[in-house]
Amino acid sequence: MNWIRNLFEDETPMGAFNDGLSQPEREAILDSLLYVMFTDHLITRDEDAVIKEAKTALNWESIQPIDSFMKVATARIRLASETDERESHFLKRVTRMTERPVAKKKLQNWLKRMIQADGLTAEEESDFLRKLATKRTQAIDLPRQSRILEAKDGAHL
Repeated sequence: MNWIRNLFEDETPMGAFNDGLSQPEREAILDSLLYVMFTDHLITRDEDAVIKEAKTALNWESIQPIDSFMKVATARIRLASETDERESHFLKRVTRMTERPVAKKKLQNWLKRMIQADGLTAEEESDFLRKLATKRTQAIDLPRQSRILEAKDGAHL
């Protein structure tokens, strides 16, 4: 009888992996990557490759297909970038959705990859990272955020 219970306790589909994140945390990571990608008004193939890699790496568990989510997220990002108030709301949302240490760490790692992807760090990207690291939001740790910014000069974290 126990083998039947064990059979149904593992909800991870065959071949899938557990990334340690909740679905809202995955969504916040993708939102943040899109925001950074769009913030400098220059989308490169390398940045697009990071998005594709993240889509593959995150263990998507929503009934909404990931490509559908990305379309909605893109519209959300564009709205967030229109005013300081909307951006602040966006930052608070990301912070709320990535409170757990594992989510913060994964968010930092993905943002690092996105910032380094094209070899350039626009002022808008740096500004977004600074805002994300403020005491008001604390979505990423400030010392770590500083190393992400230094990566634009070729330094490795």
